[in-house]
Amino acid sequence: MLELIQVEKQIRWEMGHRLSLHKGKCHNLHGHSYKAVVLVEAKGVDENGMVTDFYNYKPIKEWIDTNLDHSFMLNVNDPLKDQIVKMADEHEMKLALVNFEPTAENIAKMILTVACHPLSGDKSNHLFRVRQVVVWETEDCCATYIDRSFNLPERH
Repeated sequence: MLELIQVEKQIRWEMGHRLSLHKGKCHNLHGHSYKAVVLVEAKGVDENGMVTDFYNYKPIKEWIDTNLDHSFMLNVNDPLKDQIVKMADEHEMKLALVNFEPTAENIAKMILTVACHPLSGDKSNHLFRVRQVVVWETEDCCATYIDRSFNLPERH
């Protein structure tokens, strides 16, 4: 019997941003208490009865802590970039410069394609993969990025 099993882990961080192209309130400098839900799936479980050990999520948490937590995310094409970078440098503030508008949609894609890379597969047969990342920007607003680019082998 073919079964698809999914597990997920939640990772939280605090971060500011601004949407330079937005016509509403998000054009202002502001911040959120973010939550990423990282979903891993496999066709069946390993000899321990697991898709993956939750400890294997640690590199993703460390990447988020190092690069995003208590930072200010800014598009490198933001018209205020030079002023914000200057202020951040003068006051030793943490910036996360990115090549996109820092929306929940784009942050979810970045986390899946960059931060989750070490988790996408075990060291032997790539029997599990990170399938999706959901980024919650507020308690009731989220965006989901799903990777549909691969097929998993069956576990025996």
